[in-house]
Amino acid sequence: MALEQSRFEQNLEEEGWTKVFQTLIFTKHLNYANSLFGGQLLAWIDEASAIYAMEYMRTKRILTKKISEVEFINPALQGDFIQFWCKSIRDGNTSMTMELVVWTHNVDTGRQREICSCEIVYVAVDELGRPAPWDKRVKS
Repeated sequence: MALEQSRFEQNLEEEGWTKVFQTLIFTKHLNYANSLFGGQLLAWIDEASAIYAMEYMRTKRILTKKISEVEFINPALQGDFIQFWCKSIRDGNTSMTMELVVWTHNVDTGRQREICSCEIVYVAVDELGRPAPWDKRVKS
């Protein structure tokens, strides 16, 4: 059975955002304050943004160049779904810059809250790790 897309998700997609993935927060992801551990969130941000960059740039040969300041706006709690949304904001010859935003969704209340956002720069590289042009054909 397919889940119906929420109006919230439809709005983000209409604004050019792509939901890269979502996961459920378990006890093992919590800190001593019983909210999502920041280190876990940063690992997921790196993974989600890399998936998006590889798809967008059409290459697995990418390196993270920069992650901007990450401000934790709201806590994420056990049982929340956490969603990672990305949008390209700048294309260079060898790099691309994206915006990433993280939201939680509480199934019991239907409430969605922004957790954090940041900008991330990826660089395409050749076999020797040197910056290389990437394929900017129109995405289908």
